[in-house]
Amino acid sequence: MNSNNKEYKIGTYVNKKVRQKRLEKMCPVCKKCPNKSFCKHRKNVKLMRKCENCKECNDKEHCDVFYINIQHKITIPVAFDDENGKIIRKSFSGKSSNEAIYNSEKYKKDIESGIIKPKLKKTINSIVTIIEKFEEYKNRGRRYK
Repeated sequence: MNSNNKEYKIGTYVNKKVRQKRLEKMCPVCKKCPNKSFCKHRKNVKLMRKCENCKECNDKEHCDVFYINIQHKITIPVAFDDENGKIIRKSFSGKSSNEAIYNSEKYKKDIESGIIKPKLKKTINSIVTIIEKFEEYKNRGRRYK
C-alpha cells in the first residue's frame, strides 16, 4: 500500500477494559497524580477515563484499574453504495500495523478473485420518508403499517 494513498486510514488505539478485581498495588501514575479529587479518589471509573494522566497511561503491567491493550487498525474502502452515494468501508485489526495491512490486502485479493462478496448495508430512511410515513399514519386513523 502506498503511504500517500488517502483511501485508507491506519491507526493505533489504546483499549482500556475495567478489571473486576483491582490489583494490590496502586498504579504509579495514580500515586503521583495531584488531582485525585477529579476522579473522586479513583472510585469513579468514568471520570478516570477522562483524566488527562490516566488517558496517557499505557503501563499495562502496573495499572490496577484497567486491562490495557494496544490495537492496530486499518480501514479500507470496499464498495460504493449507489443509493446513498457513500463509500462502504471495512476495518481490519492486528497485533501490529503490518498484520492489519496484511489482513486487508488478503481481503482485497479474495474480493477480486470472487471468493468473498462485500455486503452492502441497508439504507436508512431519510427524514423526508419518515415524515411521509408519519403523515400517512395520521391520515389513516392511526393504523400504522
